[in-house]
Amino acid sequence: MDHLARVWFTSRVKARANPDFCREGSDHPSAQLMPLDNSGRDLSRYDPASDEWTLIPTCFSTHHLNFTEDDTHTIWFSAGGPNNNGAVIGWFNTALFDE
Repeated sequence: MDHLARVWFTSRVKARANPDFCREGSDHPSAQLMPLDNSGRDLSRYDPASDEWTLIPTCFSTHHLNFTEDDTHTIWFSAGGPNNNGAVIGWFNTALFDE
């Protein structure tokens, strides 16, 4: 749960195959550093105040999520184990997303 009482989940939002901007050849900064063809789980958020779900596709697989106590309320994710295709540590800046 974040500072605004919204609940964040790792969840499957899209097909396992990543969109082109996540893959090799993309000019997206994360794809330049670590291009990934697939990801298993993405991100979702439930806001009890509005009773709305937000589905957020990611280029990396999400698993255990942990909030930082910083100004951007960043969420860090493990990838779910070494056998997961594209096992990287990912992060999501919730303040930027809310903008």
